[in-house]
Amino acid sequence: TRASLDFRFLTAYLSVTYFDRFFSKKPLGDWMIWAIRLLSLACLSLAAKMEQSTVTPLSAYKLQEYDFDNQQIQRAELLVLSTLEWKMGSITPFSYMSYFINKFCGESKPEGLCSRVAELFMAVTKEINLMDHRPSIIAAAAVLVAIDAQLTKEAVELRISPIALWGSQENDIEKRIVKTPASVVPPHSAAGTRRRLNFNEQHCPIKRIHRDV
Repeated sequence: TRASLDFRFLTAYLSVTYFDRFFSKKPLGDWMIWAIRLLSLACLSLAAKMEQSTVTPLSAYKLQEYDFDNQQIQRAELLVLSTLEWKMGSITPFSYMSYFINKFCGESKPEGLCSRVAELFMAVTKEINLMDHRPSIIAAAAVLVAIDAQLTKEAVELRISPIALWGSQENDIEKRIVKTPASVVPPHSAAGTRRRLNFNEQHCPIKRIHRDV
């Protein structure tokens, strides 16, 4: 879905963040597969409204197995918005990418490093609940592994252990960011022209992620 809509990769990551935040408040339990897929589309649509330069019409959001109409997606969007209390701002590892690349590489950045880091950011969305790990830790670990894929888990943990001291300050920043007023994210989509955003504009390309986003 993300690739077919030419969405930025930050948009895809943010949609998974919304998805995990939603289910941290409403555990999966007996949710039907179709409802989970619908919610994933709603999260992607909301992330696009936060990050994309133009708004994609709801009619563009399609899954091979299901054909949700605009009204269904809009209702799912409102459910996500109300569950998250309209707090749609989120810190992601992308916010820390440049900092850690400069910190660990200095002026000698390996070719293609940013793309490898972004691929790792997206790969972790298939393996973990994003609510269980701080964005700065994900970012630091991804940069280290992208620089040297031979690093052991212990070596990575040793290098990033000082970042644990950031906890209080980072949590304060997160709290400020998530205080997004409701007016920022309209509940209904409007038609718009999609525009491909290249890596040089914002972020590197990564592979299609697992959760239909």
